[in-house]
This record gives sequence, structure tokens and C-alpha cells, in this order.
Amino acid sequence: MRIVFRTDASTEIGNGHLARCLTLAHQLQSKGCEILFICRELPGHRAALIKKQGFQLELLKTDKSDESKQAQVTTECLPAHSPWLGCLWQQDAQQTLTRLSNQPCDWLVVDHYALDKQWQANVKAGYHKLLVIDDLADREHLADILVDASPGRLAAHYKALVPEHCTLLCGPNFALLRGEFSGFKRPAYQSNNPIKLLIAMGGVDKDNVSDWLLKEINQMQPPPNIASIEVLLSESAIHLARVKSQTELMTIKTELVVEPSSIAERLAHADLCIGAPGGSALERCAMALPSLLITTAENQRHNAMELTKAKAALGIGCFKTLNPQQFKEQLLTISTAPDTLNQLAGCAVQLCDGHGVKRVLQALFQAECQVRAVTAMDRDLLYRWQTAPGVRDYSRTPEPPSYQTHCQWFEKVLADNERSLLILELSDDAVGMLRFDRQQEGWEISIIIAPEHQGKGLARTALDWAKQSQFTPIFAEVHPDNLVSQQLFSRAGFKRLSENQFKYTQTQQDPR
Repeated sequence: MRIVFRTDASTEIGNGHLARCLTLAHQLQSKGCEILFICRELPGHRAALIKKQGFQLELLKTDKSDESKQAQVTTECLPAHSPWLGCLWQQDAQQTLTRLSNQPCDWLVVDHYALDKQWQANVKAGYHKLLVIDDLADREHLADILVDASPGRLAAHYKALVPEHCTLLCGPNFALLRGEFSGFKRPAYQSNNPIKLLIAMGGVDKDNVSDWLLKEINQMQPPPNIASIEVLLSESAIHLARVKSQTELMTIKTELVVEPSSIAERLAHADLCIGAPGGSALERCAMALPSLLITTAENQRHNAMELTKAKAALGIGCFKTLNPQQFKEQLLTISTAPDTLNQLAGCAVQLCDGHGVKRVLQALFQAECQVRAVTAMDRDLLYRWQTAPGVRDYSRTPEPPSYQTHCQWFEKVLADNERSLLILELSDDAVGMLRFDRQQEGWEISIIIAPEHQGKGLARTALDWAKQSQFTPIFAEVHPDNLVSQQLFSRAGFKRLSENQFKYTQTQQDPR
């Protein structure tokens, strides 16, 4: 599949939108997808980063006349963040469509607060399906899939903003986090131990909150119970030099870390973070890292409120109105409160498990899949799958059949009204087989995924289709040593009947 991302990074926008798109892009690329990024050349853009990570990039140009034209346009019916685009939406749509016209993409992924259904409609000729990543629920989209991982976000918030067929993936368990953020086990906090503080106010930190925090901490009397401080910033941070100078004046051991190779490693080493309530807040939740949240933009208020309500973090206010004395008192209190830190850590990790990318990929591939009846033309294809190395390791008959035996079996199955043989297709390519055999109380299922398409979550996609089909109740016999398949059926909502027997009925609740 060909996947195109339309997103931006800048000193105004920050790096968060691009960061989550890069996370999704890497996973799609690992599944064999072709990736292209389309970004605008805004102040603080991260074109070099995109190329460094191995992706193709088309950089859209903007001249000063475009900016002046945008300033003269009425804001009526435009998204609240339309100035972030740096040009008229019509021009951006035309430039994007030009890049897509020679080879329309299978999926266009749009992560941009300045773009809505008007832009999406004008670019429609350049894409087959649309995935939107959002946090605001403040404008309409033409999405086939919409992802909003904001805490407290519900599908109901988008029902009036998307087409009826749109798949809505809402809540923190759909957060697009890299794999390094999942599975971390944080040890319990011990009393009286000085804490390691992390300051992460975003890669750009355009309001220079990091510098302000360091100065306030340096003035605290009595000093907080802090052993060391790390400050995370990107190369595009506007006030990088000022923050670096302030770290050298600190009485507490302080280090400025620019473009860390592993943010998860930094989170793992910290005991408390002072950070913004943007997308990085969910990285901290997945790593069970307690946070004090400082809001720096209006679009962060929702996250701050919901994270505080979930007791996964403590919101301490908006930076522009933050009282320095109140901040110092809160930092002093929490740095000596291990019970509070343990409670925050426990609630944080319950909110977000770090596996959101897997769930989004599953939805995307499922949207691309369809099932059709097998035809005589599929006979040799099924033989290739049936005899591929490893496919029959846990089969009732592990020995691969001869071609003659396979042909006889194939003809017999096609003529049997008590059996159904189906082909799973991904973007019109055959990628797997489902077989249903009539049993006394339902249907027994068998699944084969083509070797070249394994690892894409297609077996789960096949099961999800089967659960909604006429072939229910569904039974499955899984070899006791086939732990991967046993886990697959359990996670898909099948009930274990015995060591190797599973069952699903449509009255059961889907665990997703």
C-alpha cells in the first residue's frame, strides 16, 4: 500500500503532530507500505529529521504574498487554527493534490488542526481512503478512520463531525506511541529519597517555560527534595541557548539533553516530570511517570483537565497565569510525598498501555480487507500457502500434501455444502484463506495467512470478520504448543473451553 502523510512541524505548531505521524509511518513501513510525507516549509520545520529517518518528503513552498493573502481572508467557516497552515487552504490543497495526481495513494493520513472537510474534499482525487488524527473535535472531516487519543475523548464527540461509515478510535489506548513506551515496570517510590526531575515542555518550548522553571527552582528556600534535573528540548527549540546558560547556574545538578536518542530511557530514569499536557503526556502515562502539568496552549486544557480527573497527573495551571509561589509549594510538597507519586504512577499506567499503534494498524488493515468466495483460479495459490515452510507445524496433518492430493481436496471442498472456503484480500491482493467446516453446534474455523503478509495483524482481521459473519457460533481447535494462536483467539474474544478448544458466539462482548 502507498501511504501519504500530510502534517507539519513549526515553531508555532511544535513537533508533536510530526512525532506521532513518524511513529505510525515506521510501523506501516515495517509492514511493507510505501511512505511519503508532504509538509510545508514553515519556520522550524523538521524536513531534515524526516529524511534522516528514511522517508521520502515533498516540501511545500510558501512565499510572503501567500501569507498576506491569508491574513486578508475572513475567518468565517475556517478552522480555529487555520493560521497554522501558513497559506490559504485552497492553495495547500492544490499543492498537495499536484503531488498526489501522478500516483494516488491508498491512504492519506492527515494530522493538522488547520485542515477540515473542505480541504479533504478538494484533495479527494489523490487518495482512496482517509485517516485523520485529531485532538480537538471542533471541525468536520471526511474520514474513513479517525483517531483521537485524548483522555476522556468519546466516539460520541465526533458522531456529528464524520461520515456514518467512519471508524472512530477514541481514548488514550489509541495513542500513537513508539514500542519503547510500553511494558515498563516502575519500582515503587521510597520515602525520603531525593527525586530525579525531568522537565519536558515540548521540543520547541516557544514560551521558554523550561528556562522559567529552572530559575524558580534555583530560588526555592528550602530547596526541593531533588537529586538532579534533566531538561529535554529539540534542536528547533527557540530558546535553546538561554536554557543552556541557565543549566550552568543551577545549584542542583542539571543537564540539558537535546534530541535524545531514546525519550523512553529518559522517562524511565526520572521520578517526576514537569511537562505540557500534549501528546507527550500519554508517553509519560504509559511509562507510569507522575507529572505536574503546565498548560501552554488553549488546545491543551482538555487533556490537563482529564488527566487530573483520572488522577494520572496533577494540573497546576496555565503558564501565563501561573503563580510562582504556588508552583514552588506544589513542587516542594510532591517531592517529599512518595505515596502521592505511587498513586499517580498507578493511575497513569492504567490510562494508557502504550499499544495504540497496534490497534490503529489493525483498524487500517481491516478497512482495506474484504472477503470473497474461493474460485477455481485460487487452487494453485492455496497449494503454495499450504506447503509453505512452517504453515503446517501445528496442523492436524503436519506433512505437506502432494499437488495431486491438494487438487483432490480442493475439488472436494468446493462441492461440499457443509464447508466454505474464502479468500481474504488486502487492497485487492489475496493475502489469506478462511475455511469454515459445519459442526453440530456451529462452525469450525481454520485460517492461513500468506507467508509474505504475516505480521500485519491479518489473522486478527480475519477473526473480526468471521465474528460478524453468518458462520457463528465459531469453534477453533488450537495446538497446545501454538501459544501465538492461543493468544490470538483469547484476545479476539473467544472463550477457552479446554486446553485446545475455543468458542465464540455473537452475544460475547468484543474486547477491543
